[in-house]
Amino acid sequence: MKMKAIWNGLVAMGLLCSAMAQAEVGTSVHSADLSARSERKLGVSLGLGDPSPAVLGINVHYNVADFLRASLGYGNMTMTTGLSLSGSGLATSESSMTTIGGGLRAMMPGWSLTPTAGLHFAMVNVSGGAINGFSGSGSHVYGSLGVY
Repeated sequence: MKMKAIWNGLVAMGLLCSAMAQAEVGTSVHSADLSARSERKLGVSLGLGDPSPAVLGINVHYNVADFLRASLGYGNMTMTTGLSLSGSGLATSESSMTTIGGGLRAMMPGWSLTPTAGLHFAMVNVSGGAINGFSGSGSHVYGSLGVY
């Protein structure tokens, strides 16, 4: 009796696995349905405000899937934060900020021009006075919305 129950269970599992495999094949995504992100996995871009709070950054992207992109970025900026007039002339003081960050962006699969939503983390190091509300060293998490 126990052997018959085990045999029936194995047959049922085999039928279920076969049905799942056929369903998966029937719903698979064809290469024509994928965007160029599926073919070109690695990329480099110049980002406005990415990684934040840098005004301009350089980013390396890896397309994990047609709908998900991971990125690492670096941004550096220097600002004049003060002016003073002395007997020897006009003097300026500067602050600099370095940002290193990473994150994930979700995209619509199959779309070449796609809306994006992202979640990112960045470490910021400021030397001199505060820039864009950041002073000293720290980190922050931020979200992004855009179009790629």
